[in-house]
Amino acid sequence: MIQQKQFYENKDFYLSAFLMASGLDLVEHRRQGPISVFRFIKNNELINLVDQYYTDSGWVKPMRYSTYIRTLKSILHNALSESKSENYYVKQNQKGNLSRG
Repeated sequence: MIQQKQFYENKDFYLSAFLMASGLDLVEHRRQGPISVFRFIKNNELINLVDQYYTDSGWVKPMRYSTYIRTLKSILHNALSESKSENYYVKQNQKGNLSRG
C-alpha cells in the first residue's frame, strides 16, 4: 500500500520562516491572488513546531531565523517578477540554501 504524503499549507510568512529555521523543508510556494501560500510536508515534528510557534514556546537561533526571513522575501520578490499563475517548487539543501526547481 503506497501512502500519499500529506501537506500542511499556511499563509503566515513568519511561521514559515520559523519552520524553515527549525529544519523543515519548504516544498512549495504559490500565489493565490495577492496571498502567498507556503507548503510543508505534514508530520508530527511540523505539528509540534506550529504549536510551539503559536504558544510562544518555540526557539530558533536568531541569525538563522533572520536568514530564512530574507530567503522567503527573495522567493516572494522572484514570484512577483514572474508569471503569477506558476507554482514555485523549491529544493532546500542541508545547509539551508534554496534553489527553485
